[in-house]
Amino acid sequence: MGLGPRSPHKAGRQFPIGGKRGRGAKGSGRPPRGREQHPRPPADRGSERTQDAHPHLSPETLGYFRQALSALKEAPEAGEERELMVHNVLKEVEAQALALATNRIGSEMLQELLGFSPLKPLCRIWAALRSNLRFVACHRCGVHVLQSTLLQLPRLLRNTAEEEEKEEEEEEENGKDGSLETLEELVLGLASEVCDDFLFYCGDTHGSFLVRTLLQVLGGTLLESERARPGGSKSSETQRVIARECKPTDFEVPEAFLNCLQNLSSCFLKDIAVFITDKISSFCLQVALQVLHRKLPQFCAYLCNAVIGYLSTRSSSAAGSPLLLFLRDQTSSRLLEQVLLVLEPPRLQSLFEDHFQGQLQILAAHPIANFPLQRFLDSISTPELLSPVFEELSPALEAVLAQGHPGVVIALVGACRRVGAYQAQVLQLLLEAFHCAEPSSRQVACVPLFATLTAYEVYYELTEEEGVVPAEHQVR
Repeated sequence: MGLGPRSPHKAGRQFPIGGKRGRGAKGSGRPPRGREQHPRPPADRGSERTQDAHPHLSPETLGYFRQALSALKEAPEAGEERELMVHNVLKEVEAQALALATNRIGSEMLQELLGFSPLKPLCRIWAALRSNLRFVACHRCGVHVLQSTLLQLPRLLRNTAEEEEKEEEEEEENGKDGSLETLEELVLGLASEVCDDFLFYCGDTHGSFLVRTLLQVLGGTLLESERARPGGSKSSETQRVIARECKPTDFEVPEAFLNCLQNLSSCFLKDIAVFITDKISSFCLQVALQVLHRKLPQFCAYLCNAVIGYLSTRSSSAAGSPLLLFLRDQTSSRLLEQVLLVLEPPRLQSLFEDHFQGQLQILAAHPIANFPLQRFLDSISTPELLSPVFEELSPALEAVLAQGHPGVVIALVGACRRVGAYQAQVLQLLLEAFHCAEPSSRQVACVPLFATLTAYEVYYELTEEEGVVPAEHQVR
């Protein structure tokens, strides 16, 4: 799910590849080495300002947190000294959480510091940020701090009951009032606030990152492609391949999280047209479908039917299904790619019969529609569906390659291998498309031709006139 136009592959000379498609503790009481080296950060008056005043961090304060982070990285992985150091640093973080989160350098350090945080300190930092949720979520730096906070959940949810009891005992000794919300309450509270202004957060360039991460955490599924997106410098075509190949990471979540995931995902139905046509909002629905497919498949199917139903009823002056128009649209086609990847086989069969049949070669030739067609082919898992698709698409393999859409051919070959049908036929068609079927001596040269997507005479720099019998392969 790349954010920009899809980039073409490098082109072979015969078949151009890819098409352009135009995110003080118990114990000794002795301060740790890190605290001896680094004094308490100076108070920043700017950190006490309201959110409209954009809290500010002084260079001295940034220097303190930079040195504290360095000391934590160098400290032993376990022990009383490290615990005391973490406690002291996070106490300072809590006092200036908003200012750190909305500072470019400070937010990066805060994200790293969150990785050291035990449960209760993280909850306090989270609570401090939630009081300014809209401001932080829509801030270019602050939203990534919120993401990092949410992404600590797999680690924190694995905490044993003994660890939680230890933290509670320490808080009692330190005079805490015990009124702090639990981790589960904080997550559900965040989801409730997002749900109340769902369209706003999904449509905001930065806020949408928070929604997408929240959906994953509620479902107990982390999508590696989404976690890599914010700092990604890869081409959008590379991101699309990564998104398809990366394996999600699952973790256990409370039952209340899955109930909340369904409630939050229901918000997509209220403004389905926006989530289909708006570029930023659409990414949230795409992530929701991936998570729901793994954790709540029935609701995922319900959401897919809502998308297909809406697109199928739009008026169209062109011949054929209205859905075909959206396959050619830059934004909605990306959503349809994800829909096609999560549809169950019976629904995929009916979608083909109702909308795609007779249009496959046209879709394969289109610079945008060929991508959702590839996802459709990737999802074929039954011979009943492969048979009519192969019959319709196979005669156009050479033309599709010449148009620069080899992904369609690769996906069709993959479907044949996956289903275990038409493998000999598709190999023969490929040999013919690369001009190495006849004479038979040329077939031994097929591997470099397939690898470079180059026809035989072009790869070997031969000049052959039309109508002349092709020359035998010469071993070089």
